[in-house]
Amino acid sequence: ATAAAWEQLREASQFQRAGRIEAAMDVYEGLLRHAGEQAMKAKALSGLVDCKHELGDLEGALESAQQLLRIRPDHPEANLRVAELLLEAGHGADMADPYLSRAAEATGQGR
Repeated sequence: ATAAAWEQLREASQFQRAGRIEAAMDVYEGLLRHAGEQAMKAKALSGLVDCKHELGDLEGALESAQQLLRIRPDHPEANLRVAELLLEAGHGADMADPYLSRAAEATGQGR
């Protein structure tokens, strides 16, 4: 990733910490559109998940988390996040369980 992209990522994170969630989301979405490499896209999506969750948009957060899993299916935090969001949105444990299993396997704590 370019130095400019990393700087934008830092800026988005600062906006987020300062409670400027919409500003952070704008930066993350811009990064997502223009980032060439998967690692930067993954970081932007992770930021979007957090922002959308903070705004109470569980379905939007879930959608971004699932996008992240399409890029990095074995990412333990992303799998765990999808499971948490599913449960928080009122979905049953049966829907969350496969994601929890993948998170555990990815961290070497398989069942």
